[in-house]
Amino acid sequence: MKYILIVIFSFSISFGFGQSTDSLRVKADSVLTADTVKKDTVAVKIDSAAIRAAMLSDSLYKLAQHRFYRLVDTTVYSHNPFFSFKNPEKQISEKKIWRGKEALFYSILLVLIIFALVKNMFPRYLDDIFRIFFRTSMKQRQIREQMMNTPLASLLYNLIFLLAGSLFVTLLFQHYRLGTYFNFWLLLLYGLAGLAIIYAGKFITLKIFGWMLNISDATDIYIFIVFTANKVAGVLILPFIIGLAFTDGILYTALFTVSLIMVGSLFLYRFYLSFVSVHKLIQINIFHFLIYLCAFEIAPLLLINKLLLAFFAESH
Repeated sequence: MKYILIVIFSFSISFGFGQSTDSLRVKADSVLTADTVKKDTVAVKIDSAAIRAAMLSDSLYKLAQHRFYRLVDTTVYSHNPFFSFKNPEKQISEKKIWRGKEALFYSILLVLIIFALVKNMFPRYLDDIFRIFFRTSMKQRQIREQMMNTPLASLLYNLIFLLAGSLFVTLLFQHYRLGTYFNFWLLLLYGLAGLAIIYAGKFITLKIFGWMLNISDATDIYIFIVFTANKVAGVLILPFIIGLAFTDGILYTALFTVSLIMVGSLFLYRFYLSFVSVHKLIQINIFHFLIYLCAFEIAPLLLINKLLLAFFAESH
């Protein structure tokens, strides 16, 4: 049986290898050939005129392109000076010149430094000045002799008066709009020179009259009182100079008024003190003293005031 199965299996294998291959193969489809017709290279032109006409006829497009603006009656602005469309005004801005207060600040600072140095060098001299001027001490003659023995302190306090007085005069010029075309330093120089000439001339004149009339003691006392009053005024006016230089408005007006009242009161008190002191040495009545004041005190001030106004008017 075993041999029979082997024979059958061998026979079936040989029969399979003896068959030929199938000649009926699937041929390629000849219908699926490449298209030899060329593509149409002519592009279809778009009619832009038609599109433009369609867009213009579109109401939504018109609404999008519409600019909203407010119709204003131009006759409203035709007579308005701020809307001159026909003849516009040409505005040319002027060159701005900065006018600070640096010069005034440094001038005041210099005077304060000088005053502080002199006060430290001669600590009792200022107290003696106030005591003898306001008659708070009974030893006035002794104090006056001590003050005359310190000429350097007297000279320095006279210098403080000249500097402070020239600053105050400069502020007066600026307050009354006099000499606005002059710079600060020139006004200060004019004030300093004016005060120096006035009191130097007064000193020389009184010395000459005292020598001529043989009343040197009376004139020396009068000169001492005049220059003592100047020293007191030079010290008292310093706070007012600082206030007038750097304040404005109501405070400035108040300081300006008080400073003028103080200076005027010092001069009036100086006249009274001079009359009382001189009257003890020579026989002089109040009428003669008033004539002297009008001739040698008030008249020169009025003359100087007139000359200053004429000078500023001519310079302008």
